[in-house]
Amino acid sequence: MKSAVIKDMAQKPYDSPPITEAVIEIRFDSSINEKALAKTVKAFTKYYPELKPIDQYEFEVAVRNGVPKTNTKIVREFKLTSPDMTEVIVIKKSAFVLSQLAPYKSWEDFIVRFERDWNLHKKIVGRKNIVRIGVRFINRIDIPRKGNSLVNEYEYLNIYPKQPEEIGPFISYAVQTQMFLPELDSFLKLNSAVVPSPLIDNTSIVFDQDISRESELPQNTEDILAHLNEVRGEKNRVFELCMTDKARELFRK
Repeated sequence: MKSAVIKDMAQKPYDSPPITEAVIEIRFDSSINEKALAKTVKAFTKYYPELKPIDQYEFEVAVRNGVPKTNTKIVREFKLTSPDMTEVIVIKKSAFVLSQLAPYKSWEDFIVRFERDWNLHKKIVGRKNIVRIGVRFINRIDIPRKGNSLVNEYEYLNIYPKQPEEIGPFISYAVQTQMFLPELDSFLKLNSAVVPSPLIDNTSIVFDQDISRESELPQNTEDILAHLNEVRGEKNRVFELCMTDKARELFRK
C-alpha cells in the first residue's frame, strides 16, 4: 500500500518543486575534433546566445630516469546559456551536458529540450560511442525557523545522521550514500547536507541525487530517451521515500 501511495505522489508535480538544477550528461569514448567542436558551438548559439569558453587544466606526471616531469594540458570547453540564464548546455570534446536551473518547470519540458539539442549535436558530430549516461537532480529544501532555533532534519528527511542524545543536536551535517539500482543497471549516489541558506530565517538542506550508468548503454536516441524516462521515474520514487509529509507541505506552497 505504501509503495502505491509513493508512486502516486511521484507522479503529481509540486507547486514549488525544490529543484535548483537538473542535469543530463552523456560521455563518449573519444573526442571530437576542433573543427566539429567549433561548428557545434556555433550551431547552439541560436538557442543559447550567451557564450563562455572555459579552460580546464589536466596534469600528468611522468617519471623518466628517476626524475618526475609534469605536463600540463589545457582542455577547452564551452558553456552556453539562454537569455534568462536558466537553460545551460556545456559542449565538451568528449561529453554533452544539458542543465536546467530554477525555476524548473517540468520533466516534459526538460526532456523535449534534451531531444532537440541531442539531435542537433548528433547531426553535426555524428554517432559517438556512449560510455556513460548520468542524470542528476539537486534539490534545496528551505525550512523556515524562528530566530536561532535549530531545525530537526528528521522531521523533513528520512535520510539523516544519528547521534547519541547526550552529545547534543547537530548544527550541520553531511551524508553520502551509494547504492546499485538493478532495474536500471545504474548506480545512485545520494548526498544530503545542511548548507548556508540564501533566505533569512531559514535552514536549507541540499538533497542531491546522481544516477549514472556505464554498462550496456543505449546508443540510439529512442533507447536513450526510454532510459532517461525510467531514470526519472526511479529518481521520483527515491525522492518521495526520502521526504516526510512535513517536507512535502513546503513544496505545495
